[in-house]
Amino acid sequence: MSAAYDIIHWLDNNGEVLALARLDVRMMEATSREKLSVRAIRRDTQCSPEFLAALRREAGVVAGKPCPL
Repeated sequence: MSAAYDIIHWLDNNGEVLALARLDVRMMEATSREKLSVRAIRRDTQCSPEFLAALRREAGVVAGKPCPL
């Protein structure tokens, strides 16, 4: 599994109903640079370390608690 997929899965289980939609909006600039969407992240998705750090940070903000991954 990819770390990005693990973060998305964690947010889906620990966030509110619209958590993934909120994350998609917050990550819009980073996802456009990586040419992918938050909802398109799968187990085999590869991304840059910068994207992964931003995803982890923003997932924690959206969930209201630090992302443990």
